[in-house]
Amino acid sequence: MGSPPRVSVLLAVRDGMPFLPAAVDSILGQSFEDLELVLVDDGSADSGVAYIAALPDPRVVRLRTDGVGLVGALNLGLGACRGEFIARMDADDISRADRIAAQVAFLDAHAEVGVVCSDIVRIDDEGRSLGGEQFQIASSAALKQALLLRRRYKPVVHPSVMIRTALLRDIGGYRDYAAAEDIDLWLRLVDRTEFARIDAPLLTYRLSARGISRRQRRRQTVSALLAVLNYEVCSARGVDLFVEHPALLQDMARAFEQFAAHVGGGAACFEELKAGLRGRRPGAALRAAWRGAVHFPDRLFPRQRRRLARREIDRRVALSCALLDALAALPAQTARWAGGA
Repeated sequence: MGSPPRVSVLLAVRDGMPFLPAAVDSILGQSFEDLELVLVDDGSADSGVAYIAALPDPRVVRLRTDGVGLVGALNLGLGACRGEFIARMDADDISRADRIAAQVAFLDAHAEVGVVCSDIVRIDDEGRSLGGEQFQIASSAALKQALLLRRRYKPVVHPSVMIRTALLRDIGGYRDYAAAEDIDLWLRLVDRTEFARIDAPLLTYRLSARGISRRQRRRQTVSALLAVLNYEVCSARGVDLFVEHPALLQDMARAFEQFAAHVGGGAACFEELKAGLRGRRPGAALRAAWRGAVHFPDRLFPRQRRRLARREIDRRVALSCALLDALAALPAQTARWAGGA
């Protein structure tokens, strides 16, 4: 094997047809050619298996699993990446031809930055434009505020990211946060390095009906809240609940699940209200507003939902810290009891 490339593009896929060829072509056709595409087939059963096997470009590194899930597939691919930088990519998105060149140039010019993302252009399953999206997260401080105050659930679009490989490996790669592994990743990095954003749409992002965000919205919301909770507890007590107290984190997950169900009901009413107004269906808008006002009076509008989420996280952080303090006091208390006996 020759000298390592500067960039490893990490792409994990399961049943990615018919979008996978466009994603792969957009990487192999980059103006920056010193790259490898680490393509992890996570147990596909569609025609993508034959497509991947037939790819002629020697820069493609093929890996296959029996279906370990996204996080397992990404960590497997991470172990095979040889580049100084890792660019993430999803199987249904398309990178602009100068994406890799622009991000490499940025990281070369800014040694303090460990993660750089970009704006995106959104499309649907048929390739129709859904407009652009500009993310105003241009620093680690802004990212932390956005994540912790719940101003956006996705302040960084994961497949638009390029990250220094050593940094990603130093924190142990990805962790299984059930559809919110990116939120957990940013929170583990936000105090270690600077984030930056290139003010240009370097990625075309497909909003697919098959996407995780559409299929697992509530699960993703709960996992994102748990990641924030874990960050707050770790900052306050130096204890990583994910590693040291997973059972406690699961108890919190069940509580957040109930909370998310109510918040999601308010969110659904708000979306129905907007759809009714945009579609000039005042009757539908009025019914949605009335149902939301009756059933979700403090959860209907986005700003109220964000404040509610923040209060819920604060409450759970206080409870987690109290439990950890009680657990830490147990050995000393037991020793006193033993001595007294």
